[in-house]
Amino acid sequence: GLSYPDDLSRLVRELHRVVAPNGLCGIRLFVPPDQFESPDAILDDLLDGEIANLNLLKLRLWTALQEESCRGLPLAQIWDAVHQAAPDFVGLAARIGWSLEHLSVIDTYRDCYSRYYFPTVDEICQVFIQDPGGFVIHSHRRPGYPLGDRCPLVVFRRAA
Repeated sequence: GLSYPDDLSRLVRELHRVVAPNGLCGIRLFVPPDQFESPDAILDDLLDGEIANLNLLKLRLWTALQEESCRGLPLAQIWDAVHQAAPDFVGLAARIGWSLEHLSVIDTYRDCYSRYYFPTVDEICQVFIQDPGGFVIHSHRRPGYPLGDRCPLVVFRRAA
């Protein structure tokens, strides 16, 4: 992932260079929810079989475990949290109705210290709008699918 704010600022400068004046740039973001979720509540939902798939689990945990946007979250923390809650993945998969193969994808995060960053929509927009960004918000919508509120689509227009 792009570090925040440094890599995001570099990306915005590059977009400013390649997007024509008045041109549009659409981005799907991954952001924290408006209401904080505790990691324990998310793991309880997992153990109760209330999370439909691993992607939804990861997105919820990423944003719940991150303490600050600029620090991000090492992916290993996701694996650690799931493993601490349910060390028996075979039993967990059977309990929640996921295939072991699907659940085992989380093993790619084990001992992975790459970081993902989840700044808010406002923090991201600030980087796009401030100099040298030179963009304005053209449109902003949150998709209606599960956790779509955490995956908004923002279209920026480069100022003339």
